[in-house]
Amino acid sequence: MNLYDKRSFADKSFTKDEKTYAIRRINKIIDKNSFKYWGTRRICGNCNQKCLAISYCEYCVRNYLKLNFLNWTSGNNDIDYLIQICQMETILPEKIVEWYYEWDTMKQQLTRFGNQRVILKRLENFRSVDQSWFEEAKSHFIISNKHPNIVKCYGLTQDPSNGNYMLVMNIMDLNIREYSQQNYNQFTWERKIQFAYNIITSLKQIHNENAIHRDLHSGNILFKQVNQRFAIGDLGFCGPADKSIAMLMWEISSGKPPFNNYEHDYYLAMNIVNGIRPRIVSGTPLKYESLMKQCWDADPSKRPDIKTLQKKINEVYKKYLDMPNELEESNNLEINKTNSSEEAKETSSTLFTSSKFHNFENFPEPRNATEDILLHIGY
Repeated sequence: MNLYDKRSFADKSFTKDEKTYAIRRINKIIDKNSFKYWGTRRICGNCNQKCLAISYCEYCVRNYLKLNFLNWTSGNNDIDYLIQICQMETILPEKIVEWYYEWDTMKQQLTRFGNQRVILKRLENFRSVDQSWFEEAKSHFIISNKHPNIVKCYGLTQDPSNGNYMLVMNIMDLNIREYSQQNYNQFTWERKIQFAYNIITSLKQIHNENAIHRDLHSGNILFKQVNQRFAIGDLGFCGPADKSIAMLMWEISSGKPPFNNYEHDYYLAMNIVNGIRPRIVSGTPLKYESLMKQCWDADPSKRPDIKTLQKKINEVYKKYLDMPNELEESNNLEINKTNSSEEAKETSSTLFTSSKFHNFENFPEPRNATEDILLHIGY
């Protein structure tokens, strides 16, 4: 028992079972923090490796998994190799690319968690494993099992009816679009700025792993009711490396999808290329508005990088926490009449929860809108 345990359980009102359970929970938190902040290593009594964890040894877990490689197969050598590579980078027993939960120190084996509801995401474009797909899949598994703000991915499975591979993912309750529409009157600016900060921080974690999110939209920002937390969904195995954080910031501010009342066609695409952006919602904090506009600048070189973006949104959030009344008065942060909950719930055939790629040709270079363009279209 470590120092934290001794201080925590001096109270004799704890039963033996309660103490045992609490010690396990505390040690798990310590284990996670040890990996996150590179804590003090100890010598494992079983394998003599210098491990970080207290309640188990990450090297023993990996050795156990390695010895079990010959006892299972997906039927595809590339997929098998992918899972094996990911298992060899395991840091927490409950975050192994498989269906295991905890390491049994006495038996030196992994114990299964039991039944749990999951989401199966079909990999539509999967035909064969090339190096690019392999690296993206590996990155996806490792990142999602390392960071709590990324939806956990347990591994891969296969649809027996057609042979399609599917990701096995943790189930969430709502996406951010559904959340904002169902909770519009309670979705205060404090919450909005906090959610924007959490999303940007999660993106920074992805970028720190030398990866990018290729399918970022409101349908991929998911909410869990039990812990009141948002997490970013799957990283995307296809599509362009598009920067779409500005549109997410706007949707958080408005409670509506961007350009919801427009057909998503060539003419809308041309307007966007010519610098047309969604109207700023009345009452948006000025610093939030300024940061959002920087993110949707037509010139990518003028958009803030993820490190700068996180720093600036953190400043906006801190300023709001320090002076909420002043900001509410100066920016009219109360729910305004022109953006009521009824307007926020407005829907059309263009309300998507998944992204769709359009391929238009012969477009001019993107530019920011001038006053003449805005007047011409009556914006």
